[in-house]
Amino acid sequence: MMVAGASLLLNVCAHTQARYADNAYYAANKEALRLTRTSNFTIVPYELVRGMILVKAEIEGQSGNFILDTGAPTLIVNGDGIGERSAEWQSVSSDFNASTIRINKFNWAGIEKKGIEAIALDISHLEEAYQRKLLGIIGYQIFAGREILVNANTMQIFIFDGKKNYLSRVSKPITTLPFTMQDHLPVISARVGDQIYQFGFDSGCTANLLDQALLDKLPEREYSVLAQRQLQGFSEEPQDVMVIGTAAIELDNLPAKGSEYLVTSLSHLKASDIHISGLLGYPFFKDLTFSINYVTRQLSIWEIHSEEVLP
Repeated sequence: MMVAGASLLLNVCAHTQARYADNAYYAANKEALRLTRTSNFTIVPYELVRGMILVKAEIEGQSGNFILDTGAPTLIVNGDGIGERSAEWQSVSSDFNASTIRINKFNWAGIEKKGIEAIALDISHLEEAYQRKLLGIIGYQIFAGREILVNANTMQIFIFDGKKNYLSRVSKPITTLPFTMQDHLPVISARVGDQIYQFGFDSGCTANLLDQALLDKLPEREYSVLAQRQLQGFSEEPQDVMVIGTAAIELDNLPAKGSEYLVTSLSHLKASDIHISGLLGYPFFKDLTFSINYVTRQLSIWEIHSEEVLP
């Protein structure tokens, strides 16, 4: 039985903003990362559509757009027209129907997978929302064992062998956040007052999400209610949620920063053995160059010289 993970159970399509780029902390602590032309890595461009990272990949000989999602457990294929259907896919949510399929060949940025299982799921409503044809979603199964660097300035993704820990050997990041893995999801620690809570890091989540249970613990003076917003994700029905602004949630080694959070219940994730109090999505890495190494389990923020990057 396959059980849904964090990204498949969360409504994640909303657009918020959180900016770190001009923060004085980074100006004082950054050391430029230089990626020389002799460096051993793969580089691919990406497109950012309302906070969603889109890349080109090839599946069963067909090339097209895929969402790059660090919070998805595996390769997800849009609809049931690709691959060989193997079984119904069972989820702890009844909001969507899916099945497992067999993919003979998939390739993204030189990462080639043959004879793998994937999830077939109708995400046509996301195509409509983002006005892009989508072949699917690239999740953890595809890039496990790699180190991925996303450069928001040049709209490029760099892919390294995670075991070689190349980036940390050639330069010092602005800051590094260790993470653990809960199932397929990278999880980092956040401080709220004198308590530590766990937050998932999800590049496919276009807003920060906060669990209702954590909001209930926050003193009212620590946040402000900003608006109501519709949250649309892998289920086709949008959900009305509250949007708050708060600076009470602090990440280790990063300065406090007021951000927007969409409030929803995350209690259903416990059925997948995922215990988090929120998700950090697009607002977290907007305007930043960040890398995530799945071998050393480190999330790093970098200063990078664009002139040292391959064209």
